[in-house]
Amino acid sequence: MPKSEFRLLCFEWNQIGLRRLLAFLIGIGILWPGCRPVQAQVDSPDLGPLLVELVSMEYGQDTKTMMEVEKRVSAALLKGPEATSVLADRLAQLLSPSSTDFCKRFVCRQLHKIGTEQQVPDLIRLLREREPFDAALYALENIPGDGIDRSLCRILGSSGGKIRIGI
Repeated sequence: MPKSEFRLLCFEWNQIGLRRLLAFLIGIGILWPGCRPVQAQVDSPDLGPLLVELVSMEYGQDTKTMMEVEKRVSAALLKGPEATSVLADRLAQLLSPSSTDFCKRFVCRQLHKIGTEQQVPDLIRLLREREPFDAALYALENIPGDGIDRSLCRILGSSGGKIRIGI
């Protein structure tokens, strides 16, 4: 490796490392003591109305509900696997046929962060629907486990077109 490429690589690494360090120091309150991560309740009684409102959301509506759900997902990630599992189960219930495509896409983006193998059947069911199949693939790609691979292989034979290419 030429010396100039090595210097460029070290410079890029230092920038990435510096950004991560700054984010960490801000997050724990060393750089700006008043700046702390938002501590939202993961599964509280007021989560139900948020989810009911989310089921019927369409493009262009107020994003306050989505932002609140995203706060809950972030809080669940900080609390650990039990909290993420509970929230992922609640969100997976929104992948029903009565939900809007916008809601399904939003839920898939959140399941990409906190999804577990328990949500795989719901996401596989979305692959059979034509519109949000790409969002379901996005959620599935980040969930660890061999069960996902077996499920995708089973659906591969009955799928075609863009879905087959995506799988």
